[in-house]
Amino acid sequence: MSYYNTTAETGNILDNAWVKTANQDELVLSIFIKNRTVVFTPHEIQSILRDDYEKLFPITSVRRSINTLTKREALEKTTTKRKGGWGRSNYCWKYKE
Repeated sequence: MSYYNTTAETGNILDNAWVKTANQDELVLSIFIKNRTVVFTPHEIQSILRDDYEKLFPITSVRRSINTLTKREALEKTTTKRKGGWGRSNYCWKYKE
């Protein structure tokens, strides 16, 4: 399950939220697949989504997608860190071959 129903939504609202997060997960995964040898921070993925796909996802949603894809073993967390948003170090992820 990639949508965390913290607001106790039901019916069509909940169904639509699940579809939206599944589509977001697939879009995030496609970025990693297209760039198999590149590592990305969540903030870098958020920038690509904004600049290349005109999608404005909050950083928390991008992180949720990355964590979901990591649990599915589609992505792998690396030991590489880079500056991300707010000047803080962020781990990088890569596509898991």
